[in-house]
Amino acid sequence: TNESGTTSCAECATGRFSSNYSATECSACQAGSYATSTAARSCESCEPGYHINKSASAYCIQCETGYFSEEGATICGLCDYGYFMIKGRCRQCDGKYEGAEC
Repeated sequence: TNESGTTSCAECATGRFSSNYSATECSACQAGSYATSTAARSCESCEPGYHINKSASAYCIQCETGYFSEEGATICGLCDYGYFMIKGRCRQCDGKYEGAEC
C-alpha cells in the first residue's frame, strides 16, 4: 500500500513468476525451467538439448557437444551404448539412423 492508501503491484523479476494477480510475492522457477520476461505468469521447461540446475533462472544452457537432455532437465548426459546423438536427443542405432557411434 502506498502513501495515498492504494495498492500498487510490482512485476516479478526474470526467473520468477506469479500465477495469481493478487499474490503479494513471486515464486522462483524450479531448476529445469525458466522465465525470460518480467511479470511472467508461469515458467517454461528447458527444451531438449538444454538444461539449468538452479532455480530462479531467466534462461537454460545448451548441452555440450555429445551430451543430451530431455525437456525440463537439470543436467545433460551421454547416450547409452547402442544409441547416438542427433539434434540434442539420443536415437537408437536401428538402421533408420546412422551415426559414427553405431
